[in-house]
Amino acid sequence: MYPRLLVISHNVLDYRNNVGKTLLSLLESWPKEKLFSLYFRNELPQDFKCSSYYQINDKNVLKALVSLKAKKSGVRFSEADAFGLRACSASEEKLYILGNKRKPFISFCRDMMWHLGSWKDNSLRAWLREIAPEVVLFVPNDYELAFDVVRYVMKIVSSKMVLFYMDDTFYYGQNNVGIDWLRRKRLLKAGTKCADQSEMIFTVCDSMSQEYNALFAKQCVVFGNCVDYPQNDQANFIDSGASHTDVKISYIGNLHSNRWKSLIEIGAALNKYNALHRTVYSLDIYTASLLGGATLEILNNAAAVNLCGKLEPDEVRKVQMCSDILVHVESFDPDAKKSTRLSVSTKIYEYLFAGKPILAYGPAGIASMKLLEETNAACCCYAISDIENHIDKLLFDRSYRRGLGENGRHYAQDHFDADKCRNRFQGIIRSLIERK
Repeated sequence: MYPRLLVISHNVLDYRNNVGKTLLSLLESWPKEKLFSLYFRNELPQDFKCSSYYQINDKNVLKALVSLKAKKSGVRFSEADAFGLRACSASEEKLYILGNKRKPFISFCRDMMWHLGSWKDNSLRAWLREIAPEVVLFVPNDYELAFDVVRYVMKIVSSKMVLFYMDDTFYYGQNNVGIDWLRRKRLLKAGTKCADQSEMIFTVCDSMSQEYNALFAKQCVVFGNCVDYPQNDQANFIDSGASHTDVKISYIGNLHSNRWKSLIEIGAALNKYNALHRTVYSLDIYTASLLGGATLEILNNAAAVNLCGKLEPDEVRKVQMCSDILVHVESFDPDAKKSTRLSVSTKIYEYLFAGKPILAYGPAGIASMKLLEETNAACCCYAISDIENHIDKLLFDRSYRRGLGENGRHYAQDHFDADKCRNRFQGIIRSLIERK
């Protein structure tokens, strides 16, 4: 028996964003008529996996606020009536670019705008009562506005709630200062209230589970992105290049949290190698991240870097399979390290299942680098000098690359098997309605 499940998240439940990709991989067989999405960004799903959606976005929240609720802040829709809806405009995309920089003052102002509650209207209440969810699956991020909405939802519906933290929200004990200190304090207070209402907490790694169990005294269970790759696809273990001169190096993922700076440093190391050995290696970057003009210019002019644009979901695996080396990076910036120390990128699971060697570049001690160390599937580099020291073997030694790829595929099969993860995840959700 599947309960009526409401997913509350910043992004829409869709394969084109990391939250949607992870959740849909775990909810693969969930009946569409029992799945609902409430989200806060002006975007539309490409694949309608839910029977009904409710979108509240910043522009409409502001309009409702200044018009004293004369204008609605939210819109409900289903696949049948979504044809006339429009996604965000060019001006809104610029605001999202600004928001992605996570400047504390701007984030605080956004939270305060939502905190005034102009989105609390009859339309939202009617939709919640109509869908009547039995379980609420809430995916927080580092905005207090989401906690405001969830607290309101839980007053309307009679549901069990599970929290799923895919990134660290609180930066607990990370020497936050100024407005960011105030924001994190408020977020922790809101997170504690939600944890008290919840049945349990899902996280993406052991480090986060340990820390959040201590913070909230609540059972924490680890779930990552599960990936459907053919179990007997031997091509996963074969380099696409006929010789070392054909090695294709690819990064597939977002560039937020200043990851683009680390990619430029890899490009610089490749450029230095090319100059010494008269080679022409380069790094191909595939990303859907919204980037400012200055960042785009830097990337377009960076040495040994090719900015290739975004991939559709069905194109991601094709690029992974035709690559010889897949790249994962994290930023060394202090603020970025705070935001990524307990996070594991969804693409890491895909990389491992693809059976390709991984060049990982980032600071030691953060969750993604620790996971890649455990897999023995990655050449883990913690300084640009490490890249320069290891790159020759990674480029020229096909048996070394093959060995790393096989280690990754075996690790993924042992730890992230899709059927096992889905059955465990869905079993926990279904069991909640049986609890007194």
